[in-house]
Amino acid sequence: MKRNKNFFFILRIFIGGGLLFALFKLVPFKDIIDIYKTASKFYIFLAFSLIFLGHIIGALRWKFVLNFLGIPISFKEALYAFLSGTFFVLIFPSFLASDVFRGVVLSKRFKNRKKAFFSVFIDRLSGLVALAGIVSFSYILGKSLIKEKEVLWAVVGMFLLGMCTFFIIFSKSIFPVLKKIFKRIPKVKEKIESLRGEFAFLRKNPSLFFKTIVYFSLPIQITTILSFFYSAKAFALSISFIHFFILIPIIMVIAFLPLTIAGLGTRDMACVYFFSKLGVSEALSFSLSLLNFAFMVSISLLGGVVYVMVYHRWMESGK
Repeated sequence: MKRNKNFFFILRIFIGGGLLFALFKLVPFKDIIDIYKTASKFYIFLAFSLIFLGHIIGALRWKFVLNFLGIPISFKEALYAFLSGTFFVLIFPSFLASDVFRGVVLSKRFKNRKKAFFSVFIDRLSGLVALAGIVSFSYILGKSLIKEKEVLWAVVGMFLLGMCTFFIIFSKSIFPVLKKIFKRIPKVKEKIESLRGEFAFLRKNPSLFFKTIVYFSLPIQITTILSFFYSAKAFALSISFIHFFILIPIIMVIAFLPLTIAGLGTRDMACVYFFSKLGVSEALSFSLSLLNFAFMVSISLLGGVVYVMVYHRWMESGK
């Protein structure tokens, strides 16, 4: 098992490195530097502020879910843990590292492992459904602007992903089927049985999931999309507002696929590919993606400062 994990980890490094190498062969590094030199610093600051605002709302979302589950966490503690978790994405190169950190910390803090990890699970599922809803609704509004079949199929895929998520959560028949499929693998069967109980809780309390989507997940995804929009304005790109609400959710989901380390390479390649459909040059598309990655790294480093200087000491003190 450990060998398999190491193999897939190395494979992801090679895939991500290969994609970045291909992009830098296509786009000279000098062109990217020139683009950044002439970019509007005001719009870059605005774009970063929106990303940071999304993280603040993310902490509020997590607090809302935890409080609903009966874990009395304060906003300050939720924010500390949320920002600290982003730092571990840099150390353990996977977007899920942040979720694992939050789950482990809350498990130790409140002695309730199941609820702690379930809160993070709801976080992710609500974000996925919110993205699927945004891209589907936006495509209906702006389908006359984008006629490429590749974009249409990506939108259809996102829509089906959202519908499947709803089906898994609110269908009573899916878990008996999964148990039959994995009946010869006890560990998987045990995890399915555990999840069955958690999803039963969601079916009894659907307001938790829907309120999480409407009040928190939709605003989080919208701030991320707007961040890309103002980043494009920083590079003097004049693209219709609706294009970003169609393309960015697709790019975000592709980046989250466990094909590369922290989405490096896949996010950039997807950004270049889809924005090229709008006539945007490879250099500008790649610069847009790299700027978003720089924002993520900056917030992760800020999370590291919060963890080392505040949260870790706070936990060690027993408060």
